[in-house]
Amino acid sequence: MNTLKIPLLNGSSAEGGNDHYYMVIDSSVSWETARTEAAALGGYLVTITSQDESDWLMLNFGTDYRHIGAYQPNNDLEPDGNWQWVEESGDEWSYTNWANGEPNDSPADVKSEDVVMIWNEDGEWNDAYIGGIRPYFVEFNFNPNLPQEAAVPEPATVCLIPSGLLGAIARLKSGIKK
Repeated sequence: MNTLKIPLLNGSSAEGGNDHYYMVIDSSVSWETARTEAAALGGYLVTITSQDESDWLMLNFGTDYRHIGAYQPNNDLEPDGNWQWVEESGDEWSYTNWANGEPNDSPADVKSEDVVMIWNEDGEWNDAYIGGIRPYFVEFNFNPNLPQEAAVPEPATVCLIPSGLLGAIARLKSGIKK
């Protein structure tokens, strides 16, 4: 059992959050490293899916220049960009909070900007270079400080197991007779 207690805040829906848990990691790393470290903690890079969630994060953490879980696969170019949230979150890309003139893939002549960061104290976004070094937000769908219940199969699924075994045995026996 994990005894490490992670300092985090609950984004209560009563306070404008989405009932997920959040933390800020102050060490500066690349976006890819941040994604890996967030997964190792049992979470993912934060996905901001509403203005309420953005406002809650800024109110409670008040930080800018942080990695978030948005990226462009395959170095897609602006303006279309094909932006999406990290798959670990399960969130669809629908809300955006781009700063004025963003995303712009600038400076395109140096390095492409394929990830997103919180750009300012208003929580607006900037597309950024994937190798840029900065702190990041981690989001959890559950409280990682509490023991999680083990997955228990649905009763109907349990009933299917014996019938599946019987069917496999019957097919095996009929194949032996031939």
